[in-house]
Amino acid sequence: MKWKDGERSLLRTLTSIVDEIPLHHQAEVVVVVVLLDGDRAYNSALVRTILQKFTFQVSIGFLHIYEPGIQSGSNTHVQAIQSMAHYGEHLSTYYLHLDDDIECAPSFYHQIKHFITSRGIRAMRSWSLVEFSEMPMVGKLVKSLDLHKLAAYLELFVSDSEPDDQTLALFRHTMLQGKAVLMKPTLFQRYDSASNFRDRFFVGATSAEQGDDPEGIVLTNMEWVGQNGPEFAYRGGQNMFWAKAVSADDWLTVVFEEDNVI
Repeated sequence: MKWKDGERSLLRTLTSIVDEIPLHHQAEVVVVVVLLDGDRAYNSALVRTILQKFTFQVSIGFLHIYEPGIQSGSNTHVQAIQSMAHYGEHLSTYYLHLDDDIECAPSFYHQIKHFITSRGIRAMRSWSLVEFSEMPMVGKLVKSLDLHKLAAYLELFVSDSEPDDQTLALFRHTMLQGKAVLMKPTLFQRYDSASNFRDRFFVGATSAEQGDDPEGIVLTNMEWVGQNGPEFAYRGGQNMFWAKAVSADDWLTVVFEEDNVI
């Protein structure tokens, strides 16, 4: 939507996404920019800017631009999810909802991919919503097949106000997921430092501040507690690897995605 610094914020968000997803993983991801503003001239100018700045990402199918018809309701989050329910249901297995003024944590894609395939998530009898930010409607991940249900639910319960935690909690319960699943440290934050919605658990250090640890998968034969998996022994942050019944022969190994000289 058109707002002060809106184009700059969107381009900054897209740059953050592109920078934190390695090129060899971009074939696994589709980023869809949904243009909801009613000003077609503004949308056309924005499309030209995106195509100029992200030519390669568009050419490989990593970045899509979608301008839907006029949606019912005035809430942009509801309109965006309604649009993606039609456009994106079959693009991917999962859908992650972001906003247009978002900073991504380093290696956020790798962390999400590992988290949703972790033992703790797989052990859940049923899940419908995983959260990677405590901010409302930012970093919320659902299964793409549930997008129509989420869109219908939000249209029913949300009018002009922003969807809040209570709204999403009701959706979870409707989908038979009683407990909220929030990854900490979280992976998304608003660039706007004056925003009333700031994520307390976001660790947004730059790669230089965090070091140059290469991407890798952490493996272990140890059993861990809840969602405190072995990846936190390598990445650090505000969480930790918590193993139980540890013995002298137990092991933990990091397998790098690319060859590295140590």
